[in-house]
Amino acid sequence: MFIPESFVVQVYLTANLLATVIIGLMVEHGYTREMYWAVVPFSMQVLIPVIIGYFPELRLPPHKRGFNWGLVKTNRNFFSLALLMAVGSVIMTICNLELNDDWKSLLAVAVVLSAVLCTTSLLLLPKVLGKSIVYLFLSSALYVDISPALNYFYLADDSCVPGGPHFDSTYYNIYVGIMESLAGNPPTIVHFRTRCDVDVPSSCSG
Repeated sequence: MFIPESFVVQVYLTANLLATVIIGLMVEHGYTREMYWAVVPFSMQVLIPVIIGYFPELRLPPHKRGFNWGLVKTNRNFFSLALLMAVGSVIMTICNLELNDDWKSLLAVAVVLSAVLCTTSLLLLPKVLGKSIVYLFLSSALYVDISPALNYFYLADDSCVPGGPHFDSTYYNIYVGIMESLAGNPPTIVHFRTRCDVDVPSSCSG
């Protein structure tokens, strides 16, 4: 089944708009912890295409179905690293929920997990691939992002930032996000609908 790229982009941008409104309202009313649980049902929707059978892979007969342990044994190092990364993500999420106010403990957990995963990548993967993964991680981890600090600058009151913008949280988290989505949706959709190139027939097929 062919799904136009413009439709996929439109669904993504619409979902981004909906998420902006939901998260903005939850933050405004102080439901920061509940945001983690609110995304669970949305994350589970990835199972819908699997259940319906939208994937192009050949469906095996019942007697041949099951977990492919042979593939795991053949690619044991890759599966081991993937499992460690998944476990690390779960641990970090739990720590964010439980140690939200203890930044030193959060930093310690993040550093330990990063060191373990980077070392494991170098030990389990081929040299070039392992070094590439470590480089990508370090380039992302060491990137200085000031946007979280700017959030405090925009939202702080006059006693904290004299002469600052003093935006209301509702305006900053919801209205600005809505305007960004509404301003970005039409141009992006038009771009994807008109970008078909004769040199890339697959982008125009359907």
